[in-house]
Amino acid sequence: MKSAYSRLEEELFICARCGYCRGACPVYQELGWESDSPGGKVSLAKGLCGRGKIGLPPEYIRKVYQCTLCGNCRQVCATRIELRQLWLDLRQRIAQADQAPSPLKQMRQVVNKCRNIVDQRNEERLAWSLDLPQAPASMDKGGTAPLVYFVGCVSSFFPMVFSIPQAFVQVLKRAGLEYVVLGGQEWCCGFPLMAAGMQADVRDLVAHNMAKVREAGAERLVTTCPSCYHTWAHDYAAIAGQELGFKVQHASEFLEELVRGGVIRLSRLEDKVTYHDPCDLGRNSDIYEAPRRLFLSIPGISLVEMRHNRDQALCCGGGGDLEMNDPDLTAALARRRLQEALGTGATHLLSACQQCQRTLGSAARKERLGVKVMDVVELVWKAMQGVEGPG
Repeated sequence: MKSAYSRLEEELFICARCGYCRGACPVYQELGWESDSPGGKVSLAKGLCGRGKIGLPPEYIRKVYQCTLCGNCRQVCATRIELRQLWLDLRQRIAQADQAPSPLKQMRQVVNKCRNIVDQRNEERLAWSLDLPQAPASMDKGGTAPLVYFVGCVSSFFPMVFSIPQAFVQVLKRAGLEYVVLGGQEWCCGFPLMAAGMQADVRDLVAHNMAKVREAGAERLVTTCPSCYHTWAHDYAAIAGQELGFKVQHASEFLEELVRGGVIRLSRLEDKVTYHDPCDLGRNSDIYEAPRRLFLSIPGISLVEMRHNRDQALCCGGGGDLEMNDPDLTAALARRRLQEALGTGATHLLSACQQCQRTLGSAARKERLGVKVMDVVELVWKAMQGVEGPG
C-alpha cells in the first residue's frame, strides 16, 4: 500500500491544468483567485515534493485549509485525480510538520481533553434532551439496546440544532423502537481531526466509540450527522483494523426503510420544498435518493430541485473545518447556496445534516429571507404528529 506521501506526489503531476475544477469549486467561485482553485492548489503543492520539512509560507497553508472537502472538484476532474484525498494528504503532511492553522491546533487540544469539539464537559452531551417529555435511555445509566443513536458533537452542543435529535428520538419512540444513546460515553467521531490532517489523534476515539457501541449490544448504529456517518461507514474499520460487527446507517436511510415497511405513518403536509444534498452524505457517501424518497413519501409534499443538485450540489460552506478556520468564507458560501434555493420558489429548504442547517439557517436569518431551513427528520416528525395512534 502506498504511503500518503508517495500517492500525493504521483497525483500532483497527473493534473492536466484543464480548469474544469474552477467552475465546480465553491471557494474559487467566491474568492476568484487562481491560487484558490483546485488546480492552483495542485501547482502550489508541487513545491512540497522532495522536501524533508515543509517550511511553506503561511499564505499557502491558509489556502490548503480554505476548502470544505466537498469533493466537487473530484467529481469533474478530467484526469480522475482523487482530489479530496489529495487535500487530506496535504493537510496530514502540514499537520505532521506542526504547521496547521492555530484554530485547528486548538481544536485538537480540546478534543483530546474534552472528547468533543466545543470545550465543554462531555457529560453534557444530553443537554438537547432536557425539554423532551421523556429522556432517552442512555449508556450513562447502563442502557443497552439493538439500536444506538450516535448524536454527534454539533447536535449535542449547539442549541440551534437541538431540534434534530429531539425529532429523531421522538420518531423512534412513536415507532415503538428500542434504542439507546451513549450520552457522556459518546466521544467525537474523529472527523474534525481527520479533516485537519491529524489522523494519529483519531485512533483512541475510534477504539473507544466502537467499544461502547458493542457494549450497548447494538446490531445497528444510526446517526443524523453525515460526517459522523461517513467516518463510521468508510473509515472506522480501516483505522481499527477490524470489522465493526454492526450495521451503520444515516437516519434518512433508516427512516425511509421504516416508512416503506409501514412502521411509521405520515399525515398530509402542503409544503413546497427544495433539497440541499450534504456533501458527506451525497458526493462523499453516494446517498442521494433515500432522503428524497423519505420526504416525498409525505402526502402533499412537492419537490423542486435546485440547479445544482445530487453529485453537482454546491456546498453549504460548513464542511472541512472551514468554519473553525475562516467563518466569514463559510458564511459567504452559505449565502451563495441559499440564493440558489430561493430561486426555486420553495418555502422550505431541507437538508439531512445539522451543520448544513446551522450554516444555511444562520444565513437565512441574517439576510431576513423567507425560507424555512429544516432537516428531513424534523419534517418527518411534523408529519407523524398528524397521525393518531401508534406509527
